[in-house]
Amino acid sequence: LTYMWENNTLHRDIKPENIQITADNKIKLMDLGIAKTEAEEFDVYLTQKETIVGSYPYIPPERLKGDNADYRSDIYSLGATYYHLLTGMPPYLDTYNGSGGRDLLDYLIKVRMKKMPTPINKLVDIPDDVNNIIMQMLQLKINKRCNTPQEFLENLENLYKSFL
Repeated sequence: LTYMWENNTLHRDIKPENIQITADNKIKLMDLGIAKTEAEEFDVYLTQKETIVGSYPYIPPERLKGDNADYRSDIYSLGATYYHLLTGMPPYLDTYNGSGGRDLLDYLIKVRMKKMPTPINKLVDIPDDVNNIIMQMLQLKINKRCNTPQEFLENLENLYKSFL
């Protein structure tokens, strides 16, 4: 992801299924099918108008609204992936009782209504610092996430160092 951002490219489909661990324990980001460079016009509609491509629980609010995306959109998706890793479910699904399909999409529109997901530390026992950094990644307003990729990476590195 760092390499992609350094080369002005966004993944745009970060989710658990697109992260693999190799036999030598290296993490690989897979499926660059909808990746875009920042120089390209951001078209969230890949196949037809009004069809958003991606996995809804991991799509950042700005893409659901049809707004432009940047590296902070990948940060949101990675935060949703971390959320899933720690809780066993994507954000918002702890309160979802539907059967999927259109009902799930309508439910996920809560993102547009400015409602944050349940904080992770209300669902599982994790340190506050871990909860706080992931919830910052999941901020609904793009400008409330980290200001630069470097700031984001420094936050993660500092969190990691705090556990050493």
